Amino acid sequence: MIKSTLAIVALLFIGVTFAYAEEPGWVTEESLVVVPFDYHGQSCWLESETIYQCVWEGYIEPFTVEDLEQFKHALSDEVYAEELVKLQAEKIVIVKVPELTEHEQKVQALEDKLIKGVATVNDSVLYHLLTQLDTCQQGMDSRTAPFQNAREFTVSEYTQWTINHVEYKQEIGKLVKAIEECEAQHVLAYQVVGAGYMGMVTGEDDVQYSLLTELEGVQALDFELYNKNSNRIDMNDICDNNQYTWSNKIMMGCEDTRDYGDNKIRNPSGVINYYSDAYTKYQKFLADYGNQQATIEDKHSQELIAQPLLKEMLESNLWYDRD
Repeated sequence: MIKSTLAIVALLFIGVTFAYAEEPGWVTEESLVVVPFDYHGQSCWLESETIYQCVWEGYIEPFTVEDLEQFKHALSDEVYAEELVKLQAEKIVIVKVPELTEHEQKVQALEDKLIKGVATVNDSVLYHLLTQLDTCQQGMDSRTAPFQNAREFTVSEYTQWTINHVEYKQEIGKLVKAIEECEAQHVLAYQVVGAGYMGMVTGEDDVQYSLLTELEGVQALDFELYNKNSNRIDMNDICDNNQYTWSNKIMMGCEDTRDYGDNKIRNPSGVINYYSDAYTKYQKFLADYGNQQATIEDKHSQELIAQPLLKEMLESNLWYDRD
């Protein structure tokens, strides 16, 4: 009641209107306003042609028991007692407790079981797994990003589940599976994949080369050659084919492109030349010693000796029986 009364008084002092005029012929009046509190801001504006409004912004100290004592002589005993009880009453602070998440509720229920001593081994393992959760990343590092999709999944840092005789099913099984997958991911990233994957472009920068796009509009095959109504012959299949002899190629009209160093075409007949070191030495013998010093009888006897050797040499070649 006291606060309400003081607030009304303060508003009466603040809400003061003035008649204000600046134009020639208007009456200007000055007024003194007493503001009943300390203020830190003031604003005035012209509401209409005859109303000028001002507001002072300040702060009123909370009403205390000491302030109430100053008004005791003006209040009845009943009103004074009521206001004194209100001021002396302890303030009730309402604290809004946030609602627990599904994960927090599950951990709280397992913790209650452990405190009461009714928890099973599975409850104990699951409690420790849930209270030490962490995350594992896949395809989000420089080594695996080029070939793995980015993915993050939940694991647990609790490692004692391996020595407890629990069955890996339901939520325990899911977390254990995720832990083993994370361990495999570390082996893949740091033991299997080499450093060659580091720095490879990924995402939008990883552009795959496409022959379809690169050669758009270019005809891959000469479809006329594969048409039943065409009598054209693709000479490249003959002229560029080493399975045909040059005599056959030249007969079909192919250009002789053989190069012998001096750009002169030799042996156009296609006859295979054969080189024998023994036969060369024998011809040299006939040209040097045999022709200069040997008699006709010597040459004849040497030819008789050379003929079976020559025949044996020729018959040892694979092409000897060919036409």
